[in-house]
Amino acid sequence: MPPASPPNTLETDRLRLRPLREGDVEAVYALLSDERVVRYMLFPVFTHERAETFVARVRQEPEAGSSS
Repeated sequence: MPPASPPNTLETDRLRLRPLREGDVEAVYALLSDERVVRYMLFPVFTHERAETFVARVRQEPEAGSSS
């Protein structure tokens, strides 16, 4: 039996979706600072500062569907 995924993680054989972590800033920046990636998106290319702000904001948002 494979090890259990952390809470709030969806995992298949080829994909793992999990909440953002502080350490994801560099990956978010690498992806969203590429003009080819954001070409048809509704926001401009990310700066490193914007990637840091984005990750921090997403990490602070309450979980969807929580009953608080």
